Amino acid sequence: MKFKPEEIDKFKEIRENLSDREILDFLLVIASCRPACLLMDPEPEELELIEDFCETIGFEIFISRDEDSSLLGNRGVFIYRDENRRELIEESNGRFYGLDDRDVGKFLGFPDEDTKYFHNQIRNHPVEPETREKVDSMKKEGLITSKESKIVDIVSYVPKPDEEGIYRALDKSKKYLRNIEDFDEQNKCEIGKHVVESFLGITLDSLQDLN
Repeated sequence: MKFKPEEIDKFKEIRENLSDREILDFLLVIASCRPACLLMDPEPEELELIEDFCETIGFEIFISRDEDSSLLGNRGVFIYRDENRRELIEESNGRFYGLDDRDVGKFLGFPDEDTKYFHNQIRNHPVEPETREKVDSMKKEGLITSKESKIVDIVSYVPKPDEEGIYRALDKSKKYLRNIEDFDEQNKCEIGKHVVESFLGITLDSLQDLN
């Protein structure tokens, strides 16, 4: 996606107001990696910046509120490119900002297998530790490299903790990195590079030999 210089400046201003996870998710939509993202309960001034930016670049916003979702916050801000995508969550009902987490996963473009795993397990226990243990196990077994284990978190869903789920997340992560590099090259900037490096805590140069 080709940006005007003033649009890049607006995105940089938003970056200063969001977490590394949130700004990476937003960037993945901008760089055509994902169809949508979710920002959790932004402050009013942050939301104002986001709404202005999305209007400028032609993105859509859907805000779902749930006064009972104190753990997540009361307001989920869904950002997406295709206006028809809103239909996937418009009639939804559940615990995730008042929406069903399966519908949210579909809306965000997450793999069905991983979304179903999350839905079936989240009521019983946190799902992230099992996935991290599986990633560490696969690294020790030589099934994935140390560098590959570092980039699994680029996808913002929790991969199902089996080999297929981890490989699926790795394939997506590598594609996302390529798209972000293309975005920087197209816009003659390094904003994508800086966002990824801040999120991962390592340099993109160190990942150049990933297949």
